Amino acid sequence: MDSPHRRLVRLVVESVAGVLAAGLLTTTGPLGASPVSGPDTPDAAGGPGSVATASAPADALAAALAEPELPPVRPLPRTSDVVALPETCATRTERVPQQAMICYLTPFLEDRPTVFLWGDSHAWMLVPALRAAATGRDVNLVLSTFGGCPAMDPGLTPDDLTRLGRCGLNAYLGLRFVDRMRQGTQPLKVVIAGNWEMYQRAIGLIDLGREPGEGRASYAFAQAAILREGGPALARQLAAWDVDVDVVGQVARPPARPGPCAQGRDPFRCAFPRGEAFFFERATVDWLGEMFAPLAAQGGLRYIDLNESLCSPYLCRGVVDGIATYLDNSHLTAALTRHLGWYLVPSVADVAAPGPVRTGPGAPGTSGGCEPAVTC
Repeated sequence: MDSPHRRLVRLVVESVAGVLAAGLLTTTGPLGASPVSGPDTPDAAGGPGSVATASAPADALAAALAEPELPPVRPLPRTSDVVALPETCATRTERVPQQAMICYLTPFLEDRPTVFLWGDSHAWMLVPALRAAATGRDVNLVLSTFGGCPAMDPGLTPDDLTRLGRCGLNAYLGLRFVDRMRQGTQPLKVVIAGNWEMYQRAIGLIDLGREPGEGRASYAFAQAAILREGGPALARQLAAWDVDVDVVGQVARPPARPGPCAQGRDPFRCAFPRGEAFFFERATVDWLGEMFAPLAAQGGLRYIDLNESLCSPYLCRGVVDGIATYLDNSHLTAALTRHLGWYLVPSVADVAAPGPVRTGPGAPGTSGGCEPAVTC
């Protein structure tokens, strides 16, 4: 039986061949209720192309693609709407950590529960949501994030920590942190998020014999190659440790090559076809299900889908409840993720009940700081 990954590779080949044969390749988005997204080479934008299929009646099509009336959005300076981490983790200029580390978002108290947010920049963008979800609960909030670096078990040992670069080292630190916390007496919740389609698509292209190219595309290929084995290995290890894990699915992204938008293009604020927000939406969900199957099998996995608030079955929105959706062509604004914090309330509530919140002092060096790889 085909695995979801093999189905993805077959879909890449069949969809491109069929589209080229029929002369239907387009970048204008889906024309029917069941769009099929087309592949593209990983690049800095990570944006999809799309393949159109005509199936909806003309009136339904017009209704589906009609741009809704959007409420006015007050323009925000870019610097005021990005995630702010403790300065010891990343400055406002850096935005994201520049070295492998464990970042403490709150003072760390050994005698209270911990929620550990782990992943690439798609985990980083959820920090405001996690902070909002933890309001009124006495809980440690801890982050492990590195750009383009998914949560995984890289298979490193203390003797070869630098073999896979900073990304491999960051993943090693995350796994070691979980191991230490799960041996304690307080509850632990791990929330994993990622730009999943970037890695999944890179793995598919590698299997098709494609070369990684240069720059960020090459970096994505390198991390995808580690994730191929390191993702399932992480799931098996977390299941063996009986760790409570939630996984945030792929978040819809705006078009890589957007058309005109009266509401603004930087960030993109118009509605756009859902088929342009994903490469292979269903296949990605299946792929994640396969990768994290060991956790699901023991009942220790919750799947979180933020797209329920971002998209309808046909359209994704550039503005949600009056808030600009996108910071750039891959990440949500801090204002929006804070607004969507209720998605993570169940994750926090699993380990921490409402009650008075202690603000410190925590363990030395943990009052919102970092644990660098070199000294930890």
